[in-house]
Amino acid sequence: MADDSIRFCVDIGGTGIKAAPVNVRVGELQTARVRVETPHASTPAAVVGVVAQLVHDAKWTGEVGAAFPAVIKDGSRAQRSTSTPPS
Repeated sequence: MADDSIRFCVDIGGTGIKAAPVNVRVGELQTARVRVETPHASTPAAVVGVVAQLVHDAKWTGEVGAAFPAVIKDGSRAQRSTSTPPS
């Protein structure tokens, strides 16, 4: 039976995108994290391409979670953080 506490987690930052499988119950990395530069311009399509490549390279087939620096406006819109370069 697969461990349902493991997720592939991605941290989308202004200068780097980091990823690794994480045991979300205890907050422990399951492998070394991988870091790649955030693309410039960091358009949604460019960032999605990097994340998709990280998932592919890890041979991950389960759930994926992502976090990124942003302020949520009006409960639904993400506003660019000062640490994220404009696209």
